[in-house]
Amino acid sequence: MGDTIVFIPDHRARAVRHLLAQWRCQPNQTAIVQALAGAVQSIENDCFSLLVSTTFTAASDRDLDYWGLLVGEPRGALGDVDYRVMIGARILVNKSISTRDEIITIAQIITAPSTIVHRDIYPACFSLDVLRGSAGFMSDARARRVARLLRSIKPAGVCMIIVESVEGYFGFANDPDASPLDVGVWSRAL
Repeated sequence: MGDTIVFIPDHRARAVRHLLAQWRCQPNQTAIVQALAGAVQSIENDCFSLLVSTTFTAASDRDLDYWGLLVGEPRGALGDVDYRVMIGARILVNKSISTRDEIITIAQIITAPSTIVHRDIYPACFSLDVLRGSAGFMSDARARRVARLLRSIKPAGVCMIIVESVEGYFGFANDPDASPLDVGVWSRAL
């Protein structure tokens, strides 16, 4: 079984089953055992409910704030869904050794729905293009949070440029997704 915690929904029936046969036939004995097992069942229900409600995937409000405090990610003005994404990304940032793949994975998670394009720039720089397509630009608060998280994972001494683009952005002739200069939308640096 290992680390798996199993909920036991039938303490009363189990307690009666474990009685000696001579006591199972006595209604008073069975009633006492069922009453005691009912109290155990109540404790089991409360403890399991507390355990489940505070797990990362099920936590909300104050419990989610504790998770953020634990990993070092402040809530700010984020709702539970966005905050859970940022906490998950912070966990990855805290465990990261700042490889290119880790940075791209984290960028993909915190900017979803998006496509991340990575370009190396000689001698010690790289750019991340966050292509959000028809999803539109992220809110300013979320964009600042994304930039802060990605800066915290960037290797020391390396320049990082983050650009967010939406569908129809300005671009150069060799970029098939870009619009010509007279009809495109400006991208923004994060």
